[in-house]
Amino acid sequence: MSEENPEKHIRLLYHRLGSQDLRDLLDDMLFDLKFTSECETEGDMALNNYAKTLLSKVYADEENVVESSRLFEAVRRLIGRKK
Repeated sequence: MSEENPEKHIRLLYHRLGSQDLRDLLDDMLFDLKFTSECETEGDMALNNYAKTLLSKVYADEENVVESSRLFEAVRRLIGRKK
């Protein structure tokens, strides 16, 4: 862990979730967070909202602007898969 800038270190770890080698892990997390499922309860909605927060952390740049092309690719991939 970077002692110099722990926030930057955490951002880098989130960004790694969007990389090829951790993509399956991110997909599994998003399925568990009801990102591609119908929300039937308030708990499901809370999970779904966190999934959106997670995606914004994974695909945001240094200014917290989400890279839409990578995000749309991830969403298309998830919709095409079934857990």
